[in-house]
Amino acid sequence: MVNELFYAYLILMISLFVFTLFLLIKISPDLVSKDEHTVFRLMLVSFMIYVFLCTLWAMCEFRLIVLPSRVLFTIYELTTISVVTVSFMLFWFMLLRIAPRAFRRPYVKWLAPLPYVFTVILIATNYWTKVVYTIDSSQHIQYEWGYNAVPIITVAYFAEIMFIAAMKYRKTTVVSKRRTYRLMIEATLFIFIIAYVDNMFRYLTVLPVAAFGAILFIFVNVQESGINSDKLTLMNNRRKADDYLSDRLKNVSEENPMYLYVFDVDSFKQINDRYGHAEGDDALVMTASAIKQTVGKYSGFAARWGGDEFIIAWTPDKKAPDLNVIPDSISELLKQSCKAAGKPYELSVSWGCTACTNPTLSAAAYIKEADAGLYEMKRKRQALR
Repeated sequence: MVNELFYAYLILMISLFVFTLFLLIKISPDLVSKDEHTVFRLMLVSFMIYVFLCTLWAMCEFRLIVLPSRVLFTIYELTTISVVTVSFMLFWFMLLRIAPRAFRRPYVKWLAPLPYVFTVILIATNYWTKVVYTIDSSQHIQYEWGYNAVPIITVAYFAEIMFIAAMKYRKTTVVSKRRTYRLMIEATLFIFIIAYVDNMFRYLTVLPVAAFGAILFIFVNVQESGINSDKLTLMNNRRKADDYLSDRLKNVSEENPMYLYVFDVDSFKQINDRYGHAEGDDALVMTASAIKQTVGKYSGFAARWGGDEFIIAWTPDKKAPDLNVIPDSISELLKQSCKAAGKPYELSVSWGCTACTNPTLSAAAYIKEADAGLYEMKRKRQALR
């Protein structure tokens, strides 16, 4: 019976190890930022170490191998340190996803790891202090008062993530961001529940499976958002826009029109040529931010179409809407952003718009109509100079 239980556990651990190795190979640096990619890979490596050590510890528990107490202490110390590391890396990755600016602040980089470092030191010195756990004469673990620091600090990390995500969820109206924040809240709640179950029952199999579930949950979201998102601006990309338009255009009519805008950044080539491509990228990010804020306010859909071109699909609540309201909002936000950032230039956009009322026409046909309006606006502006 013991051997059957161990073999079932061994198959489970090997499966988790192999699946984690698969994620390690599959995670692409093109889908996340450089920091996110590094932290996610460290988390996966830490989890693989944790799975290996759990398997080794199980062999000791099932009496398949007998090791000296000092070796058992070392294995359990490393096991606990590895799971704390997985938790910290998961926290760090979530922080990068929902608050990348906070990550750049020096005091966050130095203060955030301190509880983790304290926990690692507490566990690493346990052989001498005996404040975290001890091993009895039967070579079973006995948890001491210091072990409470492990779940308390872990819970504190994820409580902070949940708080930040909840605050940002309340403040933003951008659908993609709200989806990301909601995911982080759901993933954190899942971790809370599993940590509670594991702490109550101390059952060896619960935590590895749950931790892998949380990692896989986030990995799938990263892959999905990476496939459908533009890496520079974090907007919907052309692929997502094609899917959205092909679906939405099926329901348009004279009574239920959708307005399709095409925007591009004025004098974008001159910004690149004069100030460099890094500044050009910054200009695109600022434009994308203004568009996302406007779309959030007016409940539309926005995407980066390519280069310095963006599209917005808008279904207004009333008939005969003011079509200038969206471009005017974007222009005002761009003006404010450039002034606040002290830019040596002022960003502006040209735009064209068409009413989508015929469900038999393709998205490409409507884009062509809106493009014609955009270039007509550019031609008139050039004539006035």
